[in-house]
This record gives sequence, C-alpha cells and structure tokens, in this order.
Amino acid sequence: MTTAENANNFINTAIASGRTVYVSTMTKCTTITPATFARWNKSGHSLFKFLSDGSLAMASGKSYGRIATSEMMLVNLRAF
Repeated sequence: MTTAENANNFINTAIASGRTVYVSTMTKCTTITPATFARWNKSGHSLFKFLSDGSLAMASGKSYGRIATSEMMLVNLRAF
C-alpha cells in the first residue's frame, strides 16, 4: 500500500469513527469535522481525490493540492 493510500485510509477511518481530522502544513492547519466531510460529499465534489500519478490531493478552492505522494507525506495528519 502506498503512502497516499495509507493517508486516505487514515482520514476515512477517523471521519467514520466521528473524529475530527487536522491537515497541517508549515503555515496552515485545516480542520475537517465529520459534518464538513459529509457536506463535501453531499455537494458532489470530493474533498479528497487521487490524482493520475497516485498522489492524494485535497480541495483548495476550485483546485486540488497534493497532500501525499505514493512515497511521501507532504502534510501532517492528526485526528482527535
């Protein structure tokens, strides 16, 4: 399993268990509650998606930014 797949599994498992996920870069921390995640899914736009190169990306406005490649985490993920 790749790093991107592991990150996606971590996020989905945490959200499914009712925990809030924090995606942190050096300058920003994004809080994703189960309710936020559900609203994104209901809107028809995915908050997270896999790119053609196998990277996991998170929505940022109308675009997506990589948070993990197949071999490396580019952000810090925590769930509480």
